[in-house]
This record gives sequence, structure tokens and C-alpha cells, in this order.
Amino acid sequence: SKWPDFMQEALVYRLLTRRNEIAKLYELGDLLDCREIAPPSFSIVLDNPRKVAELEKRYGLPAGALEHELGRDPLQFGRVETETVVHHGVVVPSRRSALIRTLTKYRYPSGLTERYQRQSDRHPPGI
Repeated sequence: SKWPDFMQEALVYRLLTRRNEIAKLYELGDLLDCREIAPPSFSIVLDNPRKVAELEKRYGLPAGALEHELGRDPLQFGRVETETVVHHGVVVPSRRSALIRTLTKYRYPSGLTERYQRQSDRHPPGI
């Protein structure tokens, strides 16, 4: 898919969960391995410029793009800072993740969070 590793993990979780729900509905659980699947969570560490540069390279981003999105000056490095991009199987919205915003801007213009959620997932009936 050429999507980031955390997106692939979240999508596999979602697909397997849906498959298990369908198997249970049609009483096919005995034919399939329908064990409970732990929802994935994925966080990245942004506590120094080297780690940020490694993330830019890992995800094919232009040098300095994630750094720019973080909007930090060098004096802000040194404290431990992490950013969650997948929380209990759900990809976080781009407004809460500099990495997802940067990936959307440079690699995935159709969006990551938006592609992960179906319309019915975002707006349950009656809301």
C-alpha cells in the first residue's frame, strides 16, 4: 500500500475486527481463527533533532518538513516528548499530530485519518 507502518497496522486491525464480527454474525467462528485482537497504539518520540530527522527519512519526507510542522526552536529539544498517531486502533486526527499533518501535506494529499474513517464511523446515525 506504501502507507506508513502505523496506518498499515491500524487498517489490518480494523479489517480483522470486521471479519471477526461478520464470522460471528453468520456463526462461522469455528471455521475461522476469530481470537480477540488487541487494538494497536503507536507513538513516536520527538525529543531531539536527530530523531525528527530519522522520522523524516523513514517516511520519505523532505528534510526539515516535520521540524517545520512542529514549529519548535532548538531550545525546546531535550525534554521527552512523544506524539501518539494511533490510539487503541484509531488513527488520530491530523489536528492532533504533526507527523500526520506533514505526511498528508507531502505524501498523502487525500489524507490519512480521512481515508481511515468511513462516513458512518464519523457521524453515527442520529447525530
